[in-house]
Amino acid sequence: MKVALVHDFDERHLFGVRHYASRLRQALDGRCELIEVHPRPRGRSDGRPAGPLLRLFVKEVLYPLQVRRVAADVVHVIDQSHANLIRAVTGCATVVTCHDLFPLASGSWARRAGYRRRVASLARATRVIAVSEATRAEVVDRLGVSSTRAVVVRNRVDEFFLSQPTAGEVESILAELGLREVKYVLHVGASFPYKNLERAILALAELGEDRPLLVKAGAALTAAQCRLAATHGVRTRALGEVDPRTLRALYRGATALLYPSLHEGFGWPVAEALACGTPVVTSSAGGLREVTAGAAVEVDPRNVAEIAAAIRDVTEREELRRELSRRALARGSELGGGDVGAEVLAVYRAAASESRT
Repeated sequence: MKVALVHDFDERHLFGVRHYASRLRQALDGRCELIEVHPRPRGRSDGRPAGPLLRLFVKEVLYPLQVRRVAADVVHVIDQSHANLIRAVTGCATVVTCHDLFPLASGSWARRAGYRRRVASLARATRVIAVSEATRAEVVDRLGVSSTRAVVVRNRVDEFFLSQPTAGEVESILAELGLREVKYVLHVGASFPYKNLERAILALAELGEDRPLLVKAGAALTAAQCRLAATHGVRTRALGEVDPRTLRALYRGATALLYPSLHEGFGWPVAEALACGTPVVTSSAGGLREVTAGAAVEVDPRNVAEIAAAIRDVTEREELRRELSRRALARGSELGGGDVGAEVLAVYRAAASESRT
């Protein structure tokens, strides 16, 4: 079977989508013939990102023309934000992965309208892969996708995060970062508004002078978030993107992963932190409750005092940390189980069979 993976325009900044694409390639390696389709051009000749007009032209004109020329048994668009591309596909099955639909309710009216226009094409796909039951329900209820065509294929934690680091590895990496004996809470990923970092900063501010450091891996805090932290005396440390060994060490050295998102389709950092046995403070928004399954402290993401109380409890109560770590390891093991490649291939085969009839 020949499968074309149609990538997102801006995977460099979309950590979750880029991670999904990487894991999908690994899961399908050797099981089918893969063609990887990237939009062109993705940037300028000097390496800087493309300007807004060029991006719009590529997304709306050049990329559909590029996808139209792809010859495969299945065309898989790996991010629902580009679901409109399946309109350019003829003569084969189409699959789209939907991670979440939060942008339908976020941003300006024009941005929401443009996003709705693109994701409306999910209803035309032969199959839609949802990364959680919560996302599948959104796809069916909000976009009218047939329930028989929307299939859940849950993301899996990489075995690397389930494995034990070598003796002294965590201490050595944390020492290099200046974090070996530092009390810190960790946030991993993007800094978009729905990540709710503003309330996380305000919650840390409520903890007084003994508050933990906020360590940020992935995207840096925005300028506004940095100003907010400075105003309230919250210490932050931005590390940028880090390699897997460093990330695993950061999870294992953290007092807690702090992830009070307003919405998540899945939540890769939460799953990885659980696999490392790290206590997690998060919300139940979107698919997060499916990921944690009782192994984390859940908070109302809009209640700063509740977030602060959860951080204080995890920071000060050693017995609670031990119990959360025990639950995290058990849940992390479950999140790494199963053969995601086989599940995705089953979706491809069903889609291809239907498109031939």
